[in-house]
Amino acid sequence: MLFAVTECIGQAKWLLFRERPQRLIDFHDIDEASRGPWSALLLILRIRGRAILASIGAAVLILSLAVDPFIQQVLSYPTRSNPTDEYTPPSIPLVMDWTPPGQVDMGLGSVDAGDLTSALPLSMRAAIYETIFNGGNTNSTLKFDCPSGNCTFAPADTLGFCSTCNDVTVDLTMDCHSASAGEEYPAGTKNTNCTYHLPENIAIGANTTIIDDIYGGPVSRSPNYTQTTNMSIVPLPRAQTLYAAGLIADPGADVVAGPDYKPSTTTFQGIPDPLLAFGRIVFNNSFTPPPVIGSRVKPHATACALGWCVQTLNTSVQNGRLVQSTLRSWLNDSAADVADAYLTPPAAPLNTAQAQAQAPSRTYHISPLANIPLVQFLQKTFTANMSGINLPGSGKTLEEMAELTQWSSDAAQAFWGAEDLGVVMEDLAARMTDALRNAFPDGANSPRGRVYVMQTYVHVSWAWLILPVLLVIFSCVLLLASIITGRGGRGVVWKNSSLAVLLHGFGGGEERGAVVRAGEMEEVARGMRVQLSEGRSGDVRLVAVEQVDREMGSVGTR
Repeated sequence: MLFAVTECIGQAKWLLFRERPQRLIDFHDIDEASRGPWSALLLILRIRGRAILASIGAAVLILSLAVDPFIQQVLSYPTRSNPTDEYTPPSIPLVMDWTPPGQVDMGLGSVDAGDLTSALPLSMRAAIYETIFNGGNTNSTLKFDCPSGNCTFAPADTLGFCSTCNDVTVDLTMDCHSASAGEEYPAGTKNTNCTYHLPENIAIGANTTIIDDIYGGPVSRSPNYTQTTNMSIVPLPRAQTLYAAGLIADPGADVVAGPDYKPSTTTFQGIPDPLLAFGRIVFNNSFTPPPVIGSRVKPHATACALGWCVQTLNTSVQNGRLVQSTLRSWLNDSAADVADAYLTPPAAPLNTAQAQAQAPSRTYHISPLANIPLVQFLQKTFTANMSGINLPGSGKTLEEMAELTQWSSDAAQAFWGAEDLGVVMEDLAARMTDALRNAFPDGANSPRGRVYVMQTYVHVSWAWLILPVLLVIFSCVLLLASIITGRGGRGVVWKNSSLAVLLHGFGGGEERGAVVRAGEMEEVARGMRVQLSEGRSGDVRLVAVEQVDREMGSVGTR
């Protein structure tokens, strides 16, 4: 394309000078324009429309610089995820029933008769501890089958856990009184005991113990040794509430309720019959204990609950990473039965008749052999407190004071560091759900998804072809116009031939003297008008027509 354009530009100078007299410098400018884009740009600025064919060719030559970048943009090779049937359909675990295998020795009489937490699967205990100790910052542990690392699943229901936490500080009330110290404390010890009442019958105790060292108390060598409750977590006795005092187990029989058992529904923070319901009070956010517990000190109070629910989950696997979102959660709205707990959510979450026909209402079951150990373990784990110790006059730094902090358990220390208890509980419910689904999957009802693989394809951006196509069209038009203009004897087909310049170059005009330098030749050419004309002998040459004043020529300089 460019070869034809440069040849057309070269031919244009002969056609221009054959038609009428022109400045000799124009011959030079057109000839230079056929050799590169920069000269072509100078030609357009200088010739100013006096040579249409040469100007079109110069424009095409300049725009051709953009052809390569435009062509490179035409084709791209993106990848996209496409479904495939080459692999076994992927699956994710769902749970409809939690009934531990074998028998669990529950002892005789009430739930208080024995500790059944050892019957709780280790995976469930690990999930609870990991979430608490990491402050709720844990990743999903759900096991899934996705051969390619990219899979999608239809929304599906599973048995799981839901949680809630609320700030109840404004609803907090308290009762405080002073009490005498026990025999383990030296004389002069002062106790202040307070009971903080949270909504829904949660009562949390806090106290301050001050030992006046003037009597030589053995605990400290500094005066006014102070031990003060800084945080306390108290769960409601859900095991006793849910299963009353009548659990009797027989190795060969089902668990049955005693004669005094009367199931009733207890709603706590919006969750009916929660597995765990607790309140937490925190007096300050540092290891330094607060002043004496009493009317001057009001803690920050939080109430939380964890219970069974049926979740509708939207699940996918993206680049090997599980992505889940909860479309809805249905909470149990009936009292837990001592023999079994059942959850029967409404049919299909999707608002279409077809979806409801394909997803009828299902019943989810939890055996008391699983429920009771879980309730007891949660109640034990979430019983926690932290006491700060102050030794005024001892010269100890705040860091040294922090080392004297007393924790009731490792979990208590983790709860103290939890900035947002709601986040911890939300993550706890998710990880417990993962552990449950991993340990007790219902293979018959596990959904089968679609496998996606990354495929590379060729994408053509047709818009990037507009400029190259237009340049080809203009090149063809330029070539055709050059042919039509030069036919019929009006022109000569010399194009960029150097022999044509040597044989038919300038022949005539006055003596110019020694003109050697390029600048001198250009100066002369500006003041000279020539035309390609035919002599008497039939020879065609560039002949001087008139001499233009040099000053007039300088006006048209470049």
